[in-house]
Amino acid sequence: RVDALDVGKLVVRPEALAADQPGTVVQSIRGQLAFENNKHTVKLNTATVDTLQISGEVEVGAAAPMPLNAQIEAREIAGADAALAWSASAKLSGTIPEIKLDGAVVAADQGVTAQATVRPFATVPVTTLNAAFDRFDLRKLQASLPQTSLTGKAVIALDKAPLQIDVNAINALPGSIDSGRLPVAELTVRANGVVNQPKQWTINAFNARLQGRAAAGAITGSGEWKDGPWAIKFDARGVRMQELQTTLPALELNGDVRADG
Repeated sequence: RVDALDVGKLVVRPEALAADQPGTVVQSIRGQLAFENNKHTVKLNTATVDTLQISGEVEVGAAAPMPLNAQIEAREIAGADAALAWSASAKLSGTIPEIKLDGAVVAADQGVTAQATVRPFATVPVTTLNAAFDRFDLRKLQASLPQTSLTGKAVIALDKAPLQIDVNAINALPGSIDSGRLPVAELTVRANGVVNQPKQWTINAFNARLQGRAAAGAITGSGEWKDGPWAIKFDARGVRMQELQTTLPALELNGDVRADG
């Protein structure tokens, strides 16, 4: 048992790191350690990595299947833009072979929550990931982005063959591009990919309900990207161009668009 751990500086250097590359420097490590017959506990009061401050507590059962209970928090303590400083928290439960993660990331006064199942010893360690966002404004992240109020969720099933991605989002503040908004009121995407092959994707369904000052039609489509060659198909239904950008002609688009390369 260690009742008071105090390390001023620790340099972590993985073996695969090149000799001229610096390792990760962890500073001001303070905490406690307890290794008992039935459980092991690590409490981290504070540790600093660059501009990141980390704290938390991890408790692991000594006997199989090694039940896990942990709470970890991280926050940015310095940065170029204090308004964009972010923080994250994660709660871990379950067992070491199958970890349930419940986390949240907050930046610019808005957050994203996520739940995941992690199997550290499996071929695909992260099996499922569910993320949710509520009234998310892109402009708060960067002034050049459109103002939005996005509410929705994304579900990624990495243990499927192929992996599956489902995204559903509603934008409560749609508007024309020249008004500084995004002319999309609702978006649905269904896609498949291949684990460890980031250049192979299939968009099974894409559906965007458009809106500026008024309803502006819809676009549906599908497509695929196969490690170079790509092909897309879009179907425009009553797309009113002037609602998307007020400087465009008052045209309405209907029909299919196909492209490949």
